[in-house]
Amino acid sequence: MGWLIFLLLVASFVAYCVWSATTENGKAYAAKASAKVAGRKAGKLSNQLSKGGRVNARISTVGTKSEAGLACPRCGGSHFKARRSRAARYAGGATLGVGALLIKQKQVTCVTCGTRYDRG
Repeated sequence: MGWLIFLLLVASFVAYCVWSATTENGKAYAAKASAKVAGRKAGKLSNQLSKGGRVNARISTVGTKSEAGLACPRCGGSHFKARRSRAARYAGGATLGVGALLIKQKQVTCVTCGTRYDRG
């Protein structure tokens, strides 16, 4: 009985994928859904940038290009410090510093305003 339900779910997923890729209504629905997701993501990003703290985006995508290189979109500062994530810092503390040497720094912090971004 469980296999039958699984097969029905897989068949309906495949049918939906074919419908959204081949028919005009499916393409329009997929475009509308992706635009809705992009709008939601942009609203969330602007909300995070206005508050400061942690921004869930790469600095290379949200940063502004300036003469000095990449600049913080919140304050315009161009100096960043590489940081490890909270989980990496806890792992380093738990292993008495050995784990901190092995885990790469995956975030950057703006020196001017303190906002953290993903590295890259």
